[in-house]
Amino acid sequence: MSVDTSGVSVIDIKEKLTHAFSRDIKFDNGNGLIYVTSGAVIDPESRTLVGTFTFSDTLGTRLVEPDSTLNRVFFLIESRPIHKLLAFDSHTFVPVESLDIPNVSGSVSSLIRWGTDGLAFRTSNNQVFLINANFPINTNPSPSTEMGGSITGMSSTKGTVICQNITTRKRVRFKVLAGVRSWNCKQAGLVVNPGDIVRQSI
Repeated sequence: MSVDTSGVSVIDIKEKLTHAFSRDIKFDNGNGLIYVTSGAVIDPESRTLVGTFTFSDTLGTRLVEPDSTLNRVFFLIESRPIHKLLAFDSHTFVPVESLDIPNVSGSVSSLIRWGTDGLAFRTSNNQVFLINANFPINTNPSPSTEMGGSITGMSSTKGTVICQNITTRKRVRFKVLAGVRSWNCKQAGLVVNPGDIVRQSI
């Protein structure tokens, strides 16, 4: 959308990035991605689906709170009589921890981060839940020393590799010659810091 002195106008539309209307979204300012309570992760600049978190229990209301500084995405799932707080690795989309939360009364809302290791949410029956060190959070994601790719199971012909750091919104593009079956994005000039999300295409 574009905003000027005459008002707001639509300049582009991208459909079917998420499959439901009754969903909430959160924007992570650290990596520039949008997280949907359905589990979808959207790159708003390229208007593409980055990936999807999957859940074994699809019933009940879901809340989402991403934190790219911790390499974690948190989901609160309303599953009576005990609610569940799930933590996923934001890079691999793999669940890494879960916590049962009993005695929740009313509908849940406003899942937020607080402090260095805390999460909080409220309910329609005037409850506020504060969750801290009882729920382990990885505040030190392990760094990656290399970032690249290779071709297997197919013939190697010359082409172009695009390495895009989604976190910093930087990219490098370079040619690979016929017979070359691997490449290194960092050696090609892409700056990658611990916790960054990188997409590669060829």
